[in-house]
Amino acid sequence: MQAMVRSKMGQASLALQRQLSLPVHLVRGGSSDLVSPEAVEHFRKLVPHAAYSDIAGATHMVVGDQNDEFGATIVDFLIGTHAGNISR
Repeated sequence: MQAMVRSKMGQASLALQRQLSLPVHLVRGGSSDLVSPEAVEHFRKLVPHAAYSDIAGATHMVVGDQNDEFGATIVDFLIGTHAGNISR
């Protein structure tokens, strides 16, 4: 029963990922043991407009491992996707 529920949840998640139209940015720690390069490739096929950053020297906890690089990556993404909405 649990496997069936998980399968249905996974199918629903895939369907939702395919429908994403808002800006999406996947940030992966280059040494992550949880998000593999294959998982990234799969996600990018589901959400082809997604931006992607691989932060070298970081594990799954990118913010803790490479805080400055993570912050710069996010700021660049936000400026690139929301430049017309930013007032200075």
